[in-house]
Amino acid sequence: MGRAPGRRGGVGRLIKDTGNVLAWVNGHDHVNRILARPAAGEGGTWWEITTASHIDWPQQARIVEVAADETGGLFIACTTLDHHGLIDPRAGALEDPLTLAGWSRELSALPASWACPGFLPVLAPCLLNGRMPGRGLLVQG
Repeated sequence: MGRAPGRRGGVGRLIKDTGNVLAWVNGHDHVNRILARPAAGEGGTWWEITTASHIDWPQQARIVEVAADETGGLFIACTTLDHHGLIDPRAGALEDPLTLAGWSRELSALPASWACPGFLPVLAPCLLNGRMPGRGLLVQG
């Protein structure tokens, strides 16, 4: 849906004017953030819940739970989760899902400039040779 509604008026205005939205959960930005936003009507509030993208650092997920208390009021509980990938993936076997998750975390920390289209032909041979520019040894051969 694009950037957070606070920075683009369209989605934010739509949610605010509707008046019956509890939260907008998005994962497009690369940060974890929760913001209270004013809703239409008598001082109501809706919540903008932003969770980091799963493909980029820090590769976190978020569980969002909505529940009612004994008075009928609603509340939102948010829990941020890290995956269980190896901290040092060089210590594991490539067939192990936890090793692959560790490599995913390692690669997600690379500078965004490495994502340019012309970089892939450079990245692949470096990975195959076990070295990456500026990072030293990545995989043991």
